[in-house]
Amino acid sequence: MLLILLSPSHAEDLNTTNLKQYADLNIFYSAFPSTFISPSIANSNQIIQRRNVGIVNVVGLEGNDDHVPLTIQGSVKNIFQQKQLLHFYMVQEGEALYHLASFNFENEDFLTFSILIKPQSAKKIHQIKFQKVMYID
Repeated sequence: MLLILLSPSHAEDLNTTNLKQYADLNIFYSAFPSTFISPSIANSNQIIQRRNVGIVNVVGLEGNDDHVPLTIQGSVKNIFQQKQLLHFYMVQEGEALYHLASFNFENEDFLTFSILIKPQSAKKIHQIKFQKVMYID
């Protein structure tokens, strides 16, 4: 079973997710330390776990909460404008599709994420920008 933490409903409980709505497409996104994930789940889904590695999760839902495959490009910058490219890959668990990318961070790093999202069945590209302070636990 993959990451209950990554599901939109559970991530809201942890106050780590945001939602962007575009017509009938809902995009849920979150960023969190990789150490929030259990080692067995991380290993089975090729997730790197280190104290200074974070995960970005993007989930696309259409209509009756049907998961949508997405094409995603993105980057993250710190306050010094040092940029890291985000390399997303898709993890499927049953009907659920999670789009994940890892990034490095320092304690109390104020990061700005810029992500371009295109549902594979659409032509329009959507942009999401958000900021997050990351902490090493």
